[in-house]
Parts: sequence; structure tokens; C-alpha cells
Amino acid sequence: MAGVDIEWVHGKTSASSRAARQRAVALGIGGLRIRPALKSQHNLGLAIDMSISWEGNVDITDADGRKVKIVGSSRSGMHRDLILMGATFGVKNTMTGASTSLTGPTMEGW
Repeated sequence: MAGVDIEWVHGKTSASSRAARQRAVALGIGGLRIRPALKSQHNLGLAIDMSISWEGNVDITDADGRKVKIVGSSRSGMHRDLILMGATFGVKNTMTGASTSLTGPTMEGW
């Protein structure tokens, strides 16, 4: 790849694989659950990374105008109902890879 000075070949496949693992750890990407991409929504300026949390229950209106209450002890961006609500706006969750990966809403409109 142009502009990236990395020695990819280390004589033997095992040595190249070991160097690649060491490189991944050094870059802080050794424990990713999703394969890194050279082309992504981030590269196009269409994605952001964020962490969210809250206290108590949250009342939100989804993209279809339905009022949704997010309840439970999980109060992070990994909350299933929050992910489903976000999907109504086209928001994709990195842990699922797509807004349509979760099936069957568990949210109760009120």
C-alpha cells in the first residue's frame, strides 16, 4: 500500500504471521471483534465512534414517530432496544455490523 512502510514478508509464513500479530497488538487492534477495513464509512466521513450511558429509563421517539421507553439495567450503547430504535433512523451498531442484524423489536410503544 502506498505510503505505508511495512515489511509484510519475513521469509517464512509463520514468521510473517507472528510479525502481523505483533503489529496488530502494537497498533491496538489485536482484540477487535470486527475485521479492520481499508475502505469504510469512517473514511468517507459518514460514521463516528461514540460511547453513551444514562441513568434511569429513557423515553425516545423513533423515526416512525413512535414513543419508545428504554428500560433495564443495561444502560449503554449495547442495549438491544436502543440499537433497534436507532435502526429506525438507519444507525448501524458496530457490534452487529448492520442496522438490520437484530430481528424482532422488543420495544414497547406507549
